[in-house]
Amino acid sequence: MKLSRTLILVMLSLVVAPRIQCQVVRDMKADQIKEAINFGMKEKNVTAYRIQEKARFSWPPLIGAYTTPFIRVAIAANAAKRQYRSFTATDVTPEMIVPEVLVYAPSKSLGGAQIANVVTIALLPVGSKDLQQAIHPIRISEAPEQYKNLMGFEAEGRGILAAFPVSVWTEDKEIHVVFDQRIPSSNGAGSLGGCTDCKVRIYLDKVR
Repeated sequence: MKLSRTLILVMLSLVVAPRIQCQVVRDMKADQIKEAINFGMKEKNVTAYRIQEKARFSWPPLIGAYTTPFIRVAIAANAAKRQYRSFTATDVTPEMIVPEVLVYAPSKSLGGAQIANVVTIALLPVGSKDLQQAIHPIRISEAPEQYKNLMGFEAEGRGILAAFPVSVWTEDKEIHVVFDQRIPSSNGAGSLGGCTDCKVRIYLDKVR
């Protein structure tokens, strides 16, 4: 039985159709704010999105986290719920819904007196090493962290909090978090997956 011309064209379109690019919610209007609040009130625990490469043949380290306008509102609503408090659109602050992606990359304790500090955060096209294509944060600040081990050692590590416009946070980019020392994999020192210039591709299929 021969396939009709229309059916053949439909099948071909499915084969060659490009992957639909997901996008972060940029403008948090009333409907989006209501949806974010409902999401935060419904879920058990809402947190920032993790920045960690997908495990394949190694154990990539968790190098940070980021928030979007939508998830910041959801996190605030979720925190209020867990404190048995109400949360409405009037509780949403301008800082929550500013059209920025906020990236937090903490320093890493390497054991003993060693701490790997964050040097910089930048975006690059996937697979690119062209420094001219690097996208730097529009705002960046240091995030000091205190460390203390069982032997009484105290030191201060340096993480970074960086802001990027929502418009540049797309799936054709990867985020680079650079440390001043190599950090170990998520499976511990000696395992495959450690890095100094740690890069993670941006995927937005479950990001709002």
